[in-house]
Amino acid sequence: MTMYEFFKNIIEKQDRKCVCFAGDSEKFVTFREYYDNVCECAERIRTICPDLKGKHIGILSEPSYGYLVMMAALFINRSIIVPINHFESEQNISYIIENADIDVLIVSDRFDKYTSKKKYSLPEMTKRANDRHYEYSGDMDECIDETTLILFTSGTTGKPKGVVLPLPCVFNIFEGNTARFNDFTLKVSSVYITVPLYHVMGLYYWLGSFRCGWNMYLNSEAGKILSELRSIKPNLIISTPALIQVVDTLTRNGKHDGTENLNFIISGGALLEKGMVERLKQKGIECINSYGMTETSGAGTVNFDVVGHADSIGIPMYDTEIRIIDGEICIKSGSMMKGYYKDEEATSECLIDGFMHTGDLGYIADDGYVYITGRKKNLIILSGGENVSPEELEAELRKNLLIKECVVFEKNDRIAAEVYAPDSNEDDVKNYIAELNSRLPVFKRIYSVDVRDGEFEKTANGKIKRIR
Repeated sequence: MTMYEFFKNIIEKQDRKCVCFAGDSEKFVTFREYYDNVCECAERIRTICPDLKGKHIGILSEPSYGYLVMMAALFINRSIIVPINHFESEQNISYIIENADIDVLIVSDRFDKYTSKKKYSLPEMTKRANDRHYEYSGDMDECIDETTLILFTSGTTGKPKGVVLPLPCVFNIFEGNTARFNDFTLKVSSVYITVPLYHVMGLYYWLGSFRCGWNMYLNSEAGKILSELRSIKPNLIISTPALIQVVDTLTRNGKHDGTENLNFIISGGALLEKGMVERLKQKGIECINSYGMTETSGAGTVNFDVVGHADSIGIPMYDTEIRIIDGEICIKSGSMMKGYYKDEEATSECLIDGFMHTGDLGYIADDGYVYITGRKKNLIILSGGENVSPEELEAELRKNLLIKECVVFEKNDRIAAEVYAPDSNEDDVKNYIAELNSRLPVFKRIYSVDVRDGEFEKTANGKIKRIR
């Protein structure tokens, strides 16, 4: 499926319900309304910013319908889109804006404080000002190697890395895998998506939902998930294991609270616990677990048999090859990144002979199912799907000169730290960390601190051994 076939698919659906935000489920937009809104926005932004092709356009906003409109309008204008994680620290957001060479920054009112060469309001740029119906034009050319997205993801160096994705990665991956999802695609009518659009999984299922013609409900904010579930009662949820655990708790306690019509769950970011999957299956809810990376546009593996292969990340997806190289899981697919933006060294370290080295250690069983046994890299992946660089937090801890050595790690699905501060006392350390936490996004905050009496054990070249 090309980009223009995707838009043709949208306009052909005309007056079918398309999308709304779950907290306002009475305000559904039809495919026809969405398409006209996108075309008007595309014209408006071209008037203000001529020659958008190849320009770097950043979007910094909380979830909104306007976000969906702007994304599609920029696709039409052939811009290079840089969706920015609005939960990131102010320091990292500013770094992304600068490092990605943003030409134009589109922001919601909440993020108006950030600066760029040119900056425009997302609500103003995406509002409807006329009732015109736009005609579909499918004769525009496409360049298959053209950069379409730069998605920033946490890296092991501490700074976010910009993953450069060409056009086919964005539109073709869902199309290639629809056959494997046929068991439920025709049974799904309403889907609730809690994964944001700055995340490759959120992009993947936004495009996929439009392709399948589902009624798509988007989570407006994390604190409203339970109330939104009760309101919309979807039959498919696409989320991370953290929400799946909530659904399991609700059904175990005999409460429905929005799960009455639920038939399927698609999860990504971490493995699902076998007992939980079995309990949900007994309630008539099938779980599907997926594994992938931003660097592969989400392509990796999918597990349709979570009960039978509970500890596995599944089998390779369409057009995807998995190899174990020196114990490491490596992925090759038709949806590979071009590289990290302005970082040839990092690109060459992980993209070797067409294979993306994931940093996960594992093996492939005789039946083709892939298993993870550990991490080669230090990146922490929480059950909510968030990636946290321990090096980034360790650098922040060492800014306090009393902290001589430190190690950041995951403990009970939260961030923890162990520090060596011989010239300080425990209260001084914890007070500093409390102040640091006030400046960090919630998923990066350090919830547990151990102050040790002596130095950490070192490797031969003087690096701290990460034994956790």
